[in-house]
Amino acid sequence: MASYFVPICFLFVVLTIVSSAPSIEPLDCPANEEYYYCKLFRCQRSCDDFKKQTPCLPLAPGCYVPSCECVKGYYRNEEGKCVPEAEC
Repeated sequence: MASYFVPICFLFVVLTIVSSAPSIEPLDCPANEEYYYCKLFRCQRSCDDFKKQTPCLPLAPGCYVPSCECVKGYYRNEEGKCVPEAEC
């Protein structure tokens, strides 16, 4: 009976640690923005880029921090809000 006690206690400790680990939850993104698990997963465009027709450069490999980025057809303005092309 004692031989089962140690493995059961170990299993209980492991399950407690795993269940208390913080989960990765999406950010609560503002209007016209989408959650991306990896920042720089896609090219983030600003109104300046739209006005100057700046090409989107290839992104470096790797994952950074989660972020909210503008949805397609929207660009980040000087105030940091995602606005449609017409408002740039």
